[in-house]
Amino acid sequence: MRSSDRILLAVSGGLDSMVLLHLAARQADLRQRLVVASFDHRTGASAAEAFEFVKETAAGLQVAFVGGQAAQPAEDESTWRDQRWRFLRRAATKSGATVIATAHTRDDHLETVVFRTMRGSGARGLAGLLVAPSGIARPLVRSSRLALESIARAEGLKWVDDPSNLSTRHARNRIRRDLLPAMRAVRPNIETELLAIAERAATLREDTDDMARVFVRVSADGRPVIDAPKLGSLDRNARAHLWPALLAPFGVVLDRRGIDRLAEWSRPAGSIPLSGGFQVVAHREEIRILREPGALHPRTLPDEGEVQFGPWRFTSRVEGAVAGPGGGEVWSAFVESSAHTLVRAWQPGDRLRRGGQSPRRVKRFLAEAGIPDADRRGWPVLVTEGEIVWIPGASRAHAAPNRPGRPMRLITCERIGS
Repeated sequence: MRSSDRILLAVSGGLDSMVLLHLAARQADLRQRLVVASFDHRTGASAAEAFEFVKETAAGLQVAFVGGQAAQPAEDESTWRDQRWRFLRRAATKSGATVIATAHTRDDHLETVVFRTMRGSGARGLAGLLVAPSGIARPLVRSSRLALESIARAEGLKWVDDPSNLSTRHARNRIRRDLLPAMRAVRPNIETELLAIAERAATLREDTDDMARVFVRVSADGRPVIDAPKLGSLDRNARAHLWPALLAPFGVVLDRRGIDRLAEWSRPAGSIPLSGGFQVVAHREEIRILREPGALHPRTLPDEGEVQFGPWRFTSRVEGAVAGPGGGEVWSAFVESSAHTLVRAWQPGDRLRRGGQSPRRVKRFLAEAGIPDADRRGWPVLVTEGEIVWIPGASRAHAAPNRPGRPMRLITCERIGS
């Protein structure tokens, strides 16, 4: 974390997060870079009380605050976590925060290790909370909940207890209240032993992540791809060890069956479907990780502003009276400012006309641009007055790049996802 980073603190109002808030806010140079974020899950009066308590505390400490609320109340931990993290990521983006700091403790880490052991996780999972994703910080992960309570009482801090922590409906509570005490009764050092395993697993995970970067390069279209020949030169066990690390940056979590299938892939060809709608696709000497696109509905482009279309972002702005050709850049195009323009996914049979040439199939332009078959589904085209004038990254109609001395719109396209 850099000294200039703006930090979003995830604060629920409980003991751990209130200690984190006060420890951070007491540092004058840090306090001005903090944004406190709290989320009301709408699970009852206690959740609303905790939300208001955090809001008032942040105001008293003169720290910026941002709040969110669930659209619909939920009852399971998984949904709560998803709702909370969607809010935190949006809040971080809007507030300009580059780091989201959570108050996870050593106790949370231990419970995570036990939970993942029960699920048969490998080294990546057994690292628990010691290895945080990019942009996430867990400054209290090596501090026990008991130590934080001592700090809170010594400082006279207040907090709100979450009644859901007492419910045995939730797996984590059963681990904390029932399983861990039973394990300690049988093996008094079990906590120390499990934490030591997690430390070794975290070291192995970080070393593997460093090794995996050797097999990833940037393709001609600016996307990260895996070097197929290099990966194929390894033996099966090495591939099995590397695949989870190779896919982690893409947000893909592999189960044992997925690891086994990929490990057998010594000469990559074709594609392998994975859970979560992902697929691993071999194209020439590259391996790409793609996600099956959902239904992409046409989007009208404004005169000024941005539109997201699946994994693409289109930016439009009026350039004024300009003249001369638009150049050869295929990731931007000029259109008349008065023309109705929309972006949609290309369809079989679509054609693009360049100058006085006969119309040619969009599929052919995509192939000539070297775009793999697996990438072509959902590829955008720009339509002006009912005619395709631009295939981003591939080709434009003769009229699209022209700048004939009257107000025009410059439209640029960039890929922001897989």
